[in-house]
Amino acid sequence: MPAGYTSNKADCNDKDATINPNAKEICDGIDNNCNGKIDDGATTTFYEDADKDGFGNALKTKQDCSAPLGFVSNNKDCNDSDKTINPSAIEVCDEIDNNCNTKIDEGGTTSFYRDKDGDGFGDAANTAIACDAPTGYVNNKADCNDADKNIHPDASEICDGLDNNCNTKIDDNCTPSGIEDEFNVQNQKVKVFPNPSAGIFTISVEKSEIINPKSEIIIYNVLGEVIYQSEIKNPKSEINLSGQSKGIYFLQIITDKEILNRKIVLE
Repeated sequence: MPAGYTSNKADCNDKDATINPNAKEICDGIDNNCNGKIDDGATTTFYEDADKDGFGNALKTKQDCSAPLGFVSNNKDCNDSDKTINPSAIEVCDEIDNNCNTKIDEGGTTSFYRDKDGDGFGDAANTAIACDAPTGYVNNKADCNDADKNIHPDASEICDGLDNNCNTKIDDNCTPSGIEDEFNVQNQKVKVFPNPSAGIFTISVEKSEIINPKSEIIIYNVLGEVIYQSEIKNPKSEINLSGQSKGIYFLQIITDKEILNRKIVLE
């Protein structure tokens, strides 16, 4: 065998040592392995991406060495006519499989809050995730007391020692639940309001003569037990009996010249 010769004639390009029957076919537009076919077995399947969301349609393919225009290398799109529907989309409540996981509206996307007292306002501590509000739930969490239907953000603040309107303030600009009870002590006007009350009421005196160390307020229950006692030191004294049971109590105002008894009602 002469030098530079071989016993076979299988080379299809004797000018390029990388092209021969033992070479690996690659995507270069050349018959690298001399089998008479160009780029055979070296191409990749690409999938049409009609909606341009980056995900392809498994039913529409092309073989090529690089992605043709409008094609991608994956076939994960379940709706190639809507770019908002693809595996990266967020599932929303629309009865469509938005994220292509074969499930519709799974898990829901909206938080609802239990409205136990039926006042239209929910409890932030009790939630449910769904597409539609479950029975007994609402879409707000504004209630500060879900056990009392009279306490919610739309309620009017009343003088009862509670935050009726859920603004974190107690009895702010409250409306007394009872009426003003006016009477005289030492020929001076004294007012108890509201009476009846929900437990918090005010005693006001017209003039300072009543305010002295000898003047005091005592409140008894129906058993004659003292439940409150204090000197009259200010023209207005706010008294809080909200911890007491509902019912009738007896207010006694004692001065150095007079003792006056008055009935008060907690409702």
